[in-house]
Amino acid sequence: NIARVKEYILSYSKNDKLFYLNKMELTEKAKKEYRYKDDRGFFRRSILLDKTRGRYKYDLKTPTGKILSGPWMKSKEDIEKMSNEGMIYWTTGGEEQPYGKIYLDESDGQIPNDFWDNSFGTNQRGAEEIRELFSGDRLFDFPKPERLIYNLIKISSEEGDLVLDFFMGSGTTAAVAHKMNRQYIGIEQMDYIETIAVERLKKVIDGEQGGISQDVAWSGGGSFIYAELMDKNATFIDAVLNSKHS
Repeated sequence: NIARVKEYILSYSKNDKLFYLNKMELTEKAKKEYRYKDDRGFFRRSILLDKTRGRYKYDLKTPTGKILSGPWMKSKEDIEKMSNEGMIYWTTGGEEQPYGKIYLDESDGQIPNDFWDNSFGTNQRGAEEIRELFSGDRLFDFPKPERLIYNLIKISSEEGDLVLDFFMGSGTTAAVAHKMNRQYIGIEQMDYIETIAVERLKKVIDGEQGGISQDVAWSGGGSFIYAELMDKNATFIDAVLNSKHS
């Protein structure tokens, strides 16, 4: 009696000390925080004076001559350097406060959080993408939406990296990786790899405009190799395992 509309995504790393995720693109809501502007462009404010987290105590003179004593988030040397570089924004009127400047054109995005709403794709959207690709036919149950896979690949890899999908299914991961200029390997043991995944990748190469195509300005191109294991492959595996010499 309850519709299944959410997924759990598990993340693994051989070494958590080396584990790193790229930042995600700023949402339109996040961009609105960059509402201040100077000669260098739009910026948002960063806190320099904080009563609970600040750990530096020293006097700082405001533009009108008032003295503020902190506690500051940065050392006096850092504040003086920011001031000399024009990187401090002083509020006017009332209690004067200094803020750091973080410019929109220098932002590398935002840290991913653990709640992704409908803008990251839904199971329903994944099904619609398959129908659009294959003339209205729903050939695969619960395919992943391209936007979801796009975000996973974006935060976990760079262009040219290798993406491996052990359970290729409808081919969403390979299709998105192709559009994002990643290398990829997809593995599937069911026969629908020929009729769905392989045909989907052919459409990607031809420049289909579904899923994330318009977001990444996809116009087609590239190639892939499709291979099948021999029917007698298990026989060769047994022979290797049972061999007595090299």
